[in-house]
Amino acid sequence: MKRWMAYVRLLRFRELIRLALLMVVSQWCIVEVGIPQEARGMGTEVHFYFAFVATLLIGAAGFAFNDYCDAKRDASEGEKMVIVGRVLVRRSVLLLHVVLTTLGVISGAVAARLVNNLWLFLLFPMAAGLLWYYSTLYRRQFVVGNLLKSLMVSGCGMLPVLFEVFYLEEMEWRRFALAEISITPLVEAGVGYALIVGVATFGEQLLTDVLNFARNTHCEKDTLAFRYGIFTAKMVTGGVIVAYFLGVTFFFVLLAKFYSVALASWGIVSYGVALMAVPIFGSLMALLAGQRVEHFKVARMLFAVGQYGLLLLPVVMLFAR
Repeated sequence: MKRWMAYVRLLRFRELIRLALLMVVSQWCIVEVGIPQEARGMGTEVHFYFAFVATLLIGAAGFAFNDYCDAKRDASEGEKMVIVGRVLVRRSVLLLHVVLTTLGVISGAVAARLVNNLWLFLLFPMAAGLLWYYSTLYRRQFVVGNLLKSLMVSGCGMLPVLFEVFYLEEMEWRRFALAEISITPLVEAGVGYALIVGVATFGEQLLTDVLNFARNTHCEKDTLAFRYGIFTAKMVTGGVIVAYFLGVTFFFVLLAKFYSVALASWGIVSYGVALMAVPIFGSLMALLAGQRVEHFKVARMLFAVGQYGLLLLPVVMLFAR
């Protein structure tokens, strides 16, 4: 394997693209729609750019450290795609983790300084610490690792809204108040988006755990399937998928109100059915169809389609206004 390809796999570029998409959609399609430019002022997106870079750097550092911690175990199990220790030197991967984390925290400090709020700065070293504990301890604890990862991904979706609210309160509150604009719809849309993405991440991890158990890989991880059996794991995962579908339905209505879009619009309804409802329902049916590896692969693939449909839903709503 070439070194550049090894770094692409190490830093999980596909996961970073999803995080980037989550934050960009939250900023451009929720924050900037909920708060008009005349109320926000010119050039107010600068703090978002620094927070955006900080999040991606810390996330990439977490992915690198996760592979660093798993390298010996994967090698002992005969994994073919082990990168750390074979293609990349372990010490260089650890150094990369430290450099990326440091740069991420610095970028986060700049973002927090731009909104004059120290508490927001603390989010970035806390996130780096949680990723460290996730890789070394929580990842193999029963459900805790899944919940922690879901919480962190959910936080990425809420971060642009948090920075905007604190920016308005600290820097532009007088002009903002005079404009007689309520931040309640913005906060509702941001929190709803973050929560649904968190539930989607949790469901994806449960599907992955069930698939790994069916493949008889990574069974040392204390998962639902490993502790209670494949049937119970399927039922719980199916329940999470149903809860996700109900949450997406509610969020669909909430966003329609936020963007003042008629739900009867054929384009909106078609998008919701084709890229969210059908994939989620298909994922549930594939999960419950049987216990073959192929069933779980299809379930995870369809669920991923539904996730990306959710990520892009605010974009579709924005253009349908």
